[in-house]
Amino acid sequence: MAKDLTNSRLDRQNILNNEIAIDEIQQKSGIDGILWDGKIFVTREMTANFLKLI
Repeated sequence: MAKDLTNSRLDRQNILNNEIAIDEIQQKSGIDGILWDGKIFVTREMTANFLKLI
């Protein structure tokens, strides 16, 4: 059974702490972030553009 990330804070946190999941999400979503200290960061504008809010 798939996890419902909209209802479970613990499941969301586990995904955010999982480097393999983050790499796969980044590749499949096409999000280009800013590499800083070995981690990818995104701005609010980048997130909004991705979600088509702007």
